[in-house]
Amino acid sequence: MALGYLDGNVLPVEKLAAVVASITNVIEVPLSVDIEACYTDEPKKIADKLKPIIEAGAVGINIEDGEGSPDLLVLKIEQARENSGQRRGKALYQCSYRCLPQWPRHA
Repeated sequence: MALGYLDGNVLPVEKLAAVVASITNVIEVPLSVDIEACYTDEPKKIADKLKPIIEAGAVGINIEDGEGSPDLLVLKIEQARENSGQRRGKALYQCSYRCLPQWPRHA
């Protein structure tokens, strides 16, 4: 949960970018940002979804909360690395995918 929004691409990208900008305006170290599941399941749209985050000063991203296939997740990382930063004149320094085990729920 962030800013009162549940996980899963619910937090509006513009609100996340505003938080990123407020942080990067006062720190002197690189900032990596959790970007949910990239706010899309269409890899070709990832660069546009990341534009406000990169422009707000993030130098790295962590993709999380994705439920897609491993192939889709790899495509998301590739698109983020190849298109998001370089097309904006800034290269992403770090792009990763956070994997957490899903434990079975017991009744």
